[in-house]
Amino acid sequence: MILHHPEGKYSIDVFYDKLQYSHEVHFGSSPTDGRLSFDPVTISPTDLFLEKAQIHEINEKDIKDLVTLLAACQLSHEEGRGHINRRHIGNVLAKDWGFWYDACSNLDKVVHFAQRYRDEGKLDAELLQTILARISDLRRTIDETPRSKNWEKRSKDGTSKKWWNDVEERHR
Repeated sequence: MILHHPEGKYSIDVFYDKLQYSHEVHFGSSPTDGRLSFDPVTISPTDLFLEKAQIHEINEKDIKDLVTLLAACQLSHEEGRGHINRRHIGNVLAKDWGFWYDACSNLDKVVHFAQRYRDEGKLDAELLQTILARISDLRRTIDETPRSKNWEKRSKDGTSKKWWNDVEERHR
């Protein structure tokens, strides 16, 4: 559901069990013991990362969100405030070739834009190195996570077959 402020000042996305856009991000069927239980107000940094990384036609605003998220949150093997669970991301992407493909392509775009932001003076060199190290670490986890049989089967078609869901343009 999308709830809009009566004066158009903001809108809020409300998720129940999954986010369905270019790819699906599953939260679980119960808000008390699924992924939505990690925070009382918002989705976890891990799920926020997946929400942004799943976008097939990513825009610069979403890339900036990923840059900010990777700058602010450390990678971990656990969920928690300020933590991106690399293991969960690896497991999600190891099941879905299309999601994996778009997420990895988007990480490449994050690297490109983060370097551009440093060149433009919008990001300092130390923070850039933190972001690049986290992306490298995350890519290593993604690459080392064993792929499912469905992932392997779908990977044979590669980009010759559509791998994403079409998403209606939403205006906020």
